[in-house]
Amino acid sequence: MPFERQCTVHRGATFVQSDAERVTRILSTSASVSRGLMRSPVPLESKKQRFGQMISGAETRFSFMVSYVGQWQQKALSPYILEFWTHVPCTLGLTAEIAAINGKIFVSLNQRFREDLVAKSFARQLAQNGIPYAMREPIPTDIPYFSDAE
Repeated sequence: MPFERQCTVHRGATFVQSDAERVTRILSTSASVSRGLMRSPVPLESKKQRFGQMISGAETRFSFMVSYVGQWQQKALSPYILEFWTHVPCTLGLTAEIAAINGKIFVSLNQRFREDLVAKSFARQLAQNGIPYAMREPIPTDIPYFSDAE
């Protein structure tokens, strides 16, 4: 698909998926399911298994996620922010986090695989379309620590 059309498609999808009512409904449902599972009287190991199944199930429904943080809203602080990178611990297979500040766009690619094919392909498309970019060194994916205490 031509680059311009890709941009239009993704802009449209971002607009639709960022609708406040849609986001509220999805997050409310997710929070309700999570709260219900945490409050259930089953042992902690069972809760861990169920949450793991929920995460694994999500990956069978989609192969990547794009998250648009949006434009920085704190205009008074903007001149002091030189970069805006989003770190996603325990990411899905591939997650792209996009943020905009001070006339710059920051794309954080978070992935659980070693190959840099996606990053190189994205950089190639930027270069082919005359869009200047800079790439940063990758950091390892990590998983947040939660104690076993219920």
